[in-house]
Amino acid sequence: MDVTLTPLFTSRIPDIDITDQTRRAGLYERSAYVVSLPITIMGKLSDNVMFSSMSAMQDETARLKRAVSIALRFLSIVSAPAVVFAICFAPELVHLYLGSQYHEAAPILQWLLPAVVFRTQSRIADSLLRARDATFSGSAVKAVYLALMVIGVVMSAPFGMIWIATAISATTAIHFIMSMLLTRSLVGSSLRAQIRATLSGWVVAATVAVTCVPLAWILRKLEWSTLAILVAGMACAAITMGALLLKAPFLLGKGDMNLVRFLPARIRALPVIRHLDL
Repeated sequence: MDVTLTPLFTSRIPDIDITDQTRRAGLYERSAYVVSLPITIMGKLSDNVMFSSMSAMQDETARLKRAVSIALRFLSIVSAPAVVFAICFAPELVHLYLGSQYHEAAPILQWLLPAVVFRTQSRIADSLLRARDATFSGSAVKAVYLALMVIGVVMSAPFGMIWIATAISATTAIHFIMSMLLTRSLVGSSLRAQIRATLSGWVVAATVAVTCVPLAWILRKLEWSTLAILVAGMACAAITMGALLLKAPFLLGKGDMNLVRFLPARIRALPVIRHLDL
């Protein structure tokens, strides 16, 4: 990252010296590394669970359509509140994971984190494309995504690393919409239905923000330790999510598409569980 960004952008910003530009690039690289971790984990989940499940029903469009809706709802409920928590407590996460010398990376991380939600949910379309043997169609979307990202980075570079992070999150959101359009062409799931499936996660995330934002502010004013703030924040987010989902179970889906009904059956159907004779 240092090698590519420094010569490209220093000519555009003559009032910022090379050392400062390299330092900023290093901050971005560290922030991007932190963001890449959950995306990588969800990618493994996609390969191990979603792709194998979709491959087993690749010729059954109705079942695939249902699976896409359930997967979108599940990943949204998992990823969106987690990202909101990470945004609220980004300074503490950076301090704990990267060290205090990278404290300036926290704002960059906050603007990069929304990309985690959109990239995670785009993995569903990736699995569907592979299951339907339609990866060539997806390559065009990837090319457009890459082009948009390059344009966004180049245009935002003169304004600083936060703007670059924002551009990347925005292009990732656009890629998610393009992925949903691909999904519609493959299984007939409308764009509206797919967006509706993700709304539950955003409702939970907004509720988590309402409780975690003031908590983070109060605990920092009280000068709690980094670890104590994170533990309190995780407890707050977990209690908020649990209380909301108990109060409004419809957020988990309706009928046989409710995650409470669907997931236990899927877990019991896993070969490892079946062999345990549980």
